[in-house]
Amino acid sequence: MNKLKIFLSSFLLFGFTILLKAQDVESTTNSISKEERTQQSIYIVMAVVITIVIGLFLYLMNIDRKVSRLEKDSGKL
Repeated sequence: MNKLKIFLSSFLLFGFTILLKAQDVESTTNSISKEERTQQSIYIVMAVVITIVIGLFLYLMNIDRKVSRLEKDSGKL
């Protein structure tokens, strides 16, 4: 459980750095063409979607572990 917390917090910090970088990119793109800005926006959207999917996957793993533990405990009764 401790490893999961460390992994999740590290992943969240990584996600926040991506968001901060995304804000920095928008402020410095005055000289970049519209096509290049569109490509950069796609990478930001992909990073957000991947973060959400991984978060949902970790949540489902946690729920599965809890349900398995409850099933195991109810079998002992």
